[in-house]
Amino acid sequence: MIAGLTILWTDGLIFLLLAVAIGFGLYAARREHLRAPWRQVMRSRVGVGTLVVLSFYVVTGLLDSVHFRPTAQQAGMQAEVSGSDEIVSLLDQLLHSLRARQEKTYSAPLATRLFSRENVELPGGRVVRDYPRLKYGGAHLTDPGQQWGRDLLKLSLIGILKGLLVALVAGNILIALLAGGQGDSFGNRARLILTGRTEVPWRVVLITLGVMLVLIAWGAELSSKYHLLGTDKVGEDVLYQTLKSIRTGLVIGTLTTLVMLPAAIFLGIMAGYFKGWVDD
Repeated sequence: MIAGLTILWTDGLIFLLLAVAIGFGLYAARREHLRAPWRQVMRSRVGVGTLVVLSFYVVTGLLDSVHFRPTAQQAGMQAEVSGSDEIVSLLDQLLHSLRARQEKTYSAPLATRLFSRENVELPGGRVVRDYPRLKYGGAHLTDPGQQWGRDLLKLSLIGILKGLLVALVAGNILIALLAGGQGDSFGNRARLILTGRTEVPWRVVLITLGVMLVLIAWGAELSSKYHLLGTDKVGEDVLYQTLKSIRTGLVIGTLTTLVMLPAAIFLGIMAGYFKGWVDD
């Protein structure tokens, strides 16, 4: 399905930072004075919960940093959507349905009609000012006024149930891995985790992971039929743009860190060595 990988300079920058972070982790793991602060983070409920959320953020950014040129078949599909042969990422492929479902202009979150009135021609030929139906959002409804609320409730329940199922499977896999690593039985390790009697607050990890998976499944189910966050001026899905902005945040954060790091180190050394008015 992938014709050839295309490495952008920003992709290289992100993966270079990832390699440096992994290298530092391996280096710090062998030195107690560097391990100690991270041990405190891993014993903190807020710390491990934050790490779980950040892991989803980073994974999304990395998926959007693996670019390639589509095959001839995919290129034809892309041309229908964008009018050009462009480089896409793995995230673009995963979110292809959101990317392809472009409306005419603004629409509200979970709406079935455009945000502004337009001239609409009725079956009898009469033209009225009304809010036109969206091309994709709620297009499966024959009578949005009557069906919209029930449909949202049904899709929400399906999404939540899917998320709970995935969270249950992921939680059992995590417990099994922890039990195997500790040489313990699954039942005993599960009991310790669920009662909060572990050094690392794995119960918080499971709860946070479960909440994230349920939210993702719920959002995915609603996004399959609606624009979860609406559309922008040119009709593009706002949820898709929001997920795409994660990579932009990583690139900007990486560049800012790399540019300011030499100056920060120099000023820190000067302040610590000379103190006094230089520090001020």
